[in-house]
Amino acid sequence: MKGRSARLIAYSAAHFFVDFACALLLLGSGRAGGPEGFLLYNYCAFALQMPLGILADRLDKNAGLAALGCGLVAAAFALPAAPLALAVVAGVGNALFHVGGGVDVLGDGGGRASSLGIFVSPGALGLFAGSALAGLFPGICAVLLLALCAGAILFVARLYGRLRRSGNAALCLRGVLGPRRRPAAPLAVAGLVLVVVLRSYVGLAVQMPWQAADGWSFAAVLAVVLGKCAGGLAADRFGARRAGPASLLAAGALFLLGENPLAGTAALFLFNMTMPMTLSALARLLPGAKGLAFGLTTFALFLGFLPVGLNLAPAAGLWTAAALCAVSAALLLPSLPAPERAPSRLLPLRKWVQIRAR
Repeated sequence: MKGRSARLIAYSAAHFFVDFACALLLLGSGRAGGPEGFLLYNYCAFALQMPLGILADRLDKNAGLAALGCGLVAAAFALPAAPLALAVVAGVGNALFHVGGGVDVLGDGGGRASSLGIFVSPGALGLFAGSALAGLFPGICAVLLLALCAGAILFVARLYGRLRRSGNAALCLRGVLGPRRRPAAPLAVAGLVLVVVLRSYVGLAVQMPWQAADGWSFAAVLAVVLGKCAGGLAADRFGARRAGPASLLAAGALFLLGENPLAGTAALFLFNMTMPMTLSALARLLPGAKGLAFGLTTFALFLGFLPVGLNLAPAAGLWTAAALCAVSAALLLPSLPAPERAPSRLLPLRKWVQIRAR
């Protein structure tokens, strides 16, 4: 238990600083190379996590990959004169960190979603802080913080005997692909991926009027962070199949009142609760490919980003957000695992009859 907690703390803290540093790189002094560099970064940081996830499953060196990711993001600070190269190096570093840390957290979680919520939530806060301090925070300080994160990850892995081998399950896709697959598994994977695509699109395309205000913009980010944490806890307490659709339907109703800052903030909180639920469900469907499961969710995030990033879709309104919440809830319900039934405390009927007969 101590090793799991130490790894979760190290990865969660590093998640904040990796995304913080990436925001500094992309937004500070226009170093990202314009729209092309921003698109290239997002492709490397999100879409590449799917093949890198398979690599992580195979290598079984999660801490090493996460530390290498921190190192690459730090190295990107040395490339201000080559913005496209900066975008690629920072994006690949971000992807390696997320895959390495994500697979370790998934492996330690034992099917529970609460640790996933804790791991993924600091990223949004790091992006917000990095965006606010872009051009003001010294790059050398960010490099030192990333070096400290990499050292902490490797130290914890070595301390608990997870440096050379992380203990990943053997790479296997029989549950979803191949002759032994479960009949409903491919449809469940497709449904979960589509839910993540819609969540990514709504999160980027829907902008409520009050979000531009400084105080409320921080409140919106805090709602995203706390929503992801609460989603993992709710899934473990009530079951993802109950908590996921319920949170989406409630978020859709509140999106209709999104012009009010309090209602809009509550909608963002509820809307983001499904993030750890979908990831945990995908990992259960792919128990021998947790890296691929993690990569599928980030690839879906990239697909949801494309219409907005390429200006292919207009800004979505609050009615659109509410409708897509309802669609996501309908997709999520059959894709999530049913809650486990507790064993009955009553005696089986046959034994009861035998006792009465005596």
